[in-house]
Amino acid sequence: MLKVFHFPQFIVGALCVVILLGVFDVYANGASSQHPVSIAKVQIGSDGRIHIFDSRSEEFIPPAEEEQVGVDQPKISENKQVAGWLVNFKNCCTSYPIPLTLVIYQPGKPLEKFGDGLMIGGWFFVDGGRHIVFSSNTVHPNGPSNYELHDVSGGRLLHKWSGEPGKHSPKWTRVFEQP
Repeated sequence: MLKVFHFPQFIVGALCVVILLGVFDVYANGASSQHPVSIAKVQIGSDGRIHIFDSRSEEFIPPAEEEQVGVDQPKISENKQVAGWLVNFKNCCTSYPIPLTLVIYQPGKPLEKFGDGLMIGGWFFVDGGRHIVFSSNTVHPNGPSNYELHDVSGGRLLHKWSGEPGKHSPKWTRVFEQP
């Protein structure tokens, strides 16, 4: 015997399925899209590598760079969405390693790496974590430092400047002024 579907029952059943799928989608994805996971802590572990902990207490250990001998200056952006650190490498002409690469981590995105081949003297998040700025120079400076301002999202170079921070330097370099 053939079963006959009544049109109103079919519509009600289909609507129930659509509603249930929507509820499951909101449950599975809604919280993460409306409230992104934040970075709670970034630290140098006993293994000499960076350890990043998010707001769910999940840990991420980024891969080491080739020839990396250590890390330094871990920081979290003001908006808690970005972390960064310096990577140290052996140097032919010193008895100590030097930072040559700045690495930026954003959950769910590829690591961004910055550096100009010179020793990185320091770095900061600026504009609430939307940008990073770093300074570089030779190991034993014999001239003005170089400064670069990059967009965190995509790593685009926004500005470059050489000199010493002060009232005549670009505003974004002034985070390096000595108090």
